[in-house]
This record gives sequence, structure tokens and C-alpha cells, in this order.
Amino acid sequence: MAMHRLDVPVSGLCLVAKTRGAAMSLSKQFETRGVQKVYHALLVGEPDAPSMELTSPVDGLPSHSSLKVLSVTEHAQWGHLTWVRMMPHTGRTHQLRVHAASIGCPMVGDDLYWELAAEARRTRAAAHPEERPLPPIRKSGGLFLQSCGVTFTHPDESKGTVQVAVAEAPKFAALLARARGSVDYLSVD
Repeated sequence: MAMHRLDVPVSGLCLVAKTRGAAMSLSKQFETRGVQKVYHALLVGEPDAPSMELTSPVDGLPSHSSLKVLSVTEHAQWGHLTWVRMMPHTGRTHQLRVHAASIGCPMVGDDLYWELAAEARRTRAAAHPEERPLPPIRKSGGLFLQSCGVTFTHPDESKGTVQVAVAEAPKFAALLARARGSVDYLSVD
């Protein structure tokens, strides 16, 4: 029984219970926010700080996510491409996507919240005159958001805490490499 669902365009790991008892234990842990989830994403633009606590409401409900910048790469068309680790502390639909867009840095390939991010950038422009307007979305390549890790208490509590991590899909490293290559190419005289 699937315990942790991902939106269709999101890749990565899912948590599945093999028994009814395990399903009940994991369900309780999700309900009490005892399951920690880690996602990686590529954002268009650069957040204002290397780590942030994002609390904009999602669908009118309180929500909370943590964002940590892992690296920033110059990008010829987008200005910057930022590789981030995000952790949702509440479980709202599209929460991480909405939070990234709310700071003006949408996830690469996120056509659903691109306009929200563009509006956030227009709002920020007064305080950040160097801020570029958000370029048109590139629809090929899919959404660059992946579930990369989960930590929970084993349903048989005597077995302790379980941590599972998976590597990012190769498309993350490939896009970052292309970004570095295009900036290097443009900087050659």
C-alpha cells in the first residue's frame, strides 16, 4: 500500500507498506509529522538567502518548508540556476512548488506556477533593481523536482529509525553541466 504519494511530474522515492500493521504505523507517523522527507530541485534564479524557512499559505492553509541552497550556477538565459534541498514540514498539495514560486524562483519545468513566480519577481523588483524578469518557460525536460530521502520509525519500533536515500536522476547533473558550458562559451572572447 503506497503511503507517500508523489505528484505525476515529480520523480523519486515512494514509501510503501507491505502489511496492514505497517500501513497503520506509517499513517500515524505521517499524521503526526514524524516522517521527514527530503527533495532536491533546480530553481530558475537565486533565492535571497542560502537557507530559508518558507511559510506562505497553500490553498489558504498554513504551510511550512525549509530550503537550503546546495549550489548556484550562472545560466545564459535564466541568470542563475540554483540546486536546492527542500523539506516540507506540512503536507499541502504542490507545497514545494508553490513555495519556490512565491520567492520568484520557480522550479525548472513548472508550468503550473510559473506565473506566480513571475508576479513574485515583479513585486521584488522594487527592492532588487538588478532582478531580471522571469523568462518564458521551457516546457521540455519535465519538472526538476525529485523525492530523494525519507526518514521514519520502523513499524516494529524495536528496529529503530529507517533512513532511505536515492540519487538524483541524471537529468539534474546534465542540466547543470549544460548551464556551466553555455556560460563558459559566452565568456570566451
